[in-house]
Amino acid sequence: MRLLGIGHVVLDHSMLVEKMPTTDSKNVALDGRELVGGPVARACITAARLGVETAFLGAVGQDFAANVIEDSFKQEGVVAHLPRTGHRSARAALLVERQQGRRTVVLDRGDLAELPGDTLEMPGFSTCELLLLDGKEPLGIEAAKRVRAAGGRVMLDLGSARSDPLPFIQVADMLVASKAFMLDFAPDSDMLEGARRLRDLGPRLVVITLGAGGAIVNQGGESIWFPSWNPGEIRDTTGAGDVYHGVLAWALLKGEETGRALALAAVAAGLCCRVLGGDPGLLDPGELDRLVAEGSWPI
Repeated sequence: MRLLGIGHVVLDHSMLVEKMPTTDSKNVALDGRELVGGPVARACITAARLGVETAFLGAVGQDFAANVIEDSFKQEGVVAHLPRTGHRSARAALLVERQQGRRTVVLDRGDLAELPGDTLEMPGFSTCELLLLDGKEPLGIEAAKRVRAAGGRVMLDLGSARSDPLPFIQVADMLVASKAFMLDFAPDSDMLEGARRLRDLGPRLVVITLGAGGAIVNQGGESIWFPSWNPGEIRDTTGAGDVYHGVLAWALLKGEETGRALALAAVAAGLCCRVLGGDPGLLDPGELDRLVAEGSWPI
């Protein structure tokens, strides 16, 4: 496999509502979708749709949700290793308001245990070119060390605060962190300085995503601002960051320069905001190229 992802996987149920429900009310959804969620899981599906040979490792439970997750990975062409470490898989209910695009998420983490260490012995593990982590599975640190020792690269996605992210940051070649993570990790720094501080911890490339506000990028030297791509109509921002990571991984694996890879990722993230659940379907590389060419980027 060229890309291997290790992280949490969730079964997302997204519902479009006219307005956010009030207490003790009964409401009818205008639309609904059920998708595999989780930052690394959705990124792996995105990369697989673009033709990357992809595998995923994550824990599920002994329940119907696990079967849906397993079947979804098969349909997407992702080789999924899903140890059943508990009874209840992780699930999420997402309510998206039609007019404003605001959302409310309720996450049930399930009762899953950590991935067992022997899962790192699965065939082909150490030969992956790029390892994508979310910093939630402790064995990800050992996995990163093995991949790097074998000549591969490690991309770390930090979308929210972690109890101790430093061991993961130190084994990452590329770090993509959210604004929410940075506000917790370095509350006394602005984003430009925060990106530099993160890069000093080890990663060669640091990207801080700011949603519609673009991103801060540091690849040596000064941090720079990188724009987002405006999709026009925004229906749901769920999964935008996950698609961003998947397209960034795909672009880097096919040898794109960093700046162009970031532009492709920004366009793809914008496209997914047009649909409920944040699933843009089968991304067209030709369309991504065209939209990048039409934009203005610091590359």
